This record gives sequence, C-alpha cells and structure tokens, in this order.
Amino acid sequence: MKHRGVAKAGTGLAVGALLTAPLIGIFALGSLVGIPTVPFAVFEWFIRVMNGRLIVFGLALTLRVLTDLGFNIKEHC
Repeated sequence: MKHRGVAKAGTGLAVGALLTAPLIGIFALGSLVGIPTVPFAVFEWFIRVMNGRLIVFGLALTLRVLTDLGFNIKEHC
C-alpha cells in the first residue's frame, strides 16, 4: 500500500518536471516578443486587488523569514 503513494509522488514529480521546462521556454519566448511574463502579471494584478496593508505585511514577513534563514537581505534606499 505504501508503494502506491510513492509511485504517485514520482509520477507527479515527473509530470511537473516535464511541464515546467517547456513553460519556462514559452515564457522566455513571450518576453522576447513583448508579452508580459505570467508571474509579474499575476503579482501586479494581486497588488491592485489586495489591501495595501496586507501586501506590506506579506513582504515584511517574507523578508523576516529569509533573514532568519540566514539569507543576506540588504535594504536599498
């Protein structure tokens, strides 16, 4: 019974890897043509829709977690 879960996880990993590579290529070609990249478009839409305080809280939390994990985060003013 345990082996079924491992097989499903392996299949999911393989499918994800096989789909990610072509998507990265399509996004790169789209940016060369002038189509906005999906992550930036989604983030920009998300910022317009969400409350500003929530966005600032999320960004501050992300920076705090990255700093606590040992990443060197410097402020640029």
